Amino acid sequence: MSKALINEYYLKLERAKQFSKSKNETTIRIPFFNLLNEYARKQNYELVSEVVCLGTKGKNVKPDGIVKNLFGLDIGLWESKDEKTKLDDEIDTKIKTGYPLTNIIFEDTVTAVLYQRGEEVDRVPMRDADKLHKLITDFLTFKSDVVYNFEKALENFKADIPVIVETLRKRIDEAGKKNKKLYCCK
Repeated sequence: MSKALINEYYLKLERAKQFSKSKNETTIRIPFFNLLNEYARKQNYELVSEVVCLGTKGKNVKPDGIVKNLFGLDIGLWESKDEKTKLDDEIDTKIKTGYPLTNIIFEDTVTAVLYQRGEEVDRVPMRDADKLHKLITDFLTFKSDVVYNFEKALENFKADIPVIVETLRKRIDEAGKKNKKLYCCK
């Protein structure tokens, strides 16, 4: 399925360039947005565009997209550039601006670069479907400390629910036995 999605991305990208007679960022980012969102939805995530998040310098930044989970936690960021700009220069600019490098993809339809935990971890030619698939998969399966701790706490809470319910039942029964007026409705 991933190869089919990536091949569809290649076709849509070429059509966008052909019909628009443009290779600017606004034109070329839509096909990748759709590709990334299809991958995200398989994880029960959603890619939302042009929303702000807190940057590393204490100011808000607005990446082209943020993948979010059902609880609204950021899974990762995506930043698109066009082929006219030098991708590494744009990455440097975004880093200086304060873009979080916890989990972010920078891409320009030629090269995709993945940063995780502040380090570049992968750089692939986007026309290599296998490598692009791996990069997107690594991006979407990455767990930041915030997401990991939240999911762990949620699992612990789920495990504790039966104990909590039983404890509440006992306390309600005990209180009911002590206070017959309240207990009479049982």
